[in-house]
Amino acid sequence: MTRAGKEPSEDLQRRLAAICTACGLNAGKKINRLMQDRKQRVVIVTASPPVWEHESAAVTLMAFVSTTGGCEGVRIQCAASNDDPLATIWSAPTVRNAYVTLEIAEEALKQRQEIINCQADNPDITRFDFEPFLWEAPGQDFKFASM
Repeated sequence: MTRAGKEPSEDLQRRLAAICTACGLNAGKKINRLMQDRKQRVVIVTASPPVWEHESAAVTLMAFVSTTGGCEGVRIQCAASNDDPLATIWSAPTVRNAYVTLEIAEEALKQRQEIINCQADNPDITRFDFEPFLWEAPGQDFKFASM
């Protein structure tokens, strides 16, 4: 088994977990796997608020680290909701254009809580354009690709 890129990916994994903690989330699953065919490691960190009764995590951060240690960005997957992510996938504002540099990943997680607070007062608002992120509920406009 090779350790190619293991130390940089472990550093990134700790950094992603720290970003979650700084935003008041508890880091959950942490995955660090080598994809030999791509000469990269995939690093995944999930997180949820301290009081979270759902099986699915509230937030998933994913990044690819080359075996030489390079990382181009972080993919953020989350919805602005305290409800079960699987139950609100079509109704809760979800972060769009969410492949970002590590330096601004924390901003998206902070915006998530701001949107949850805003929706408590204004549940009909489903689109939030907070630079550099767009949060929008897929709603009825979402179409499946035809096969």
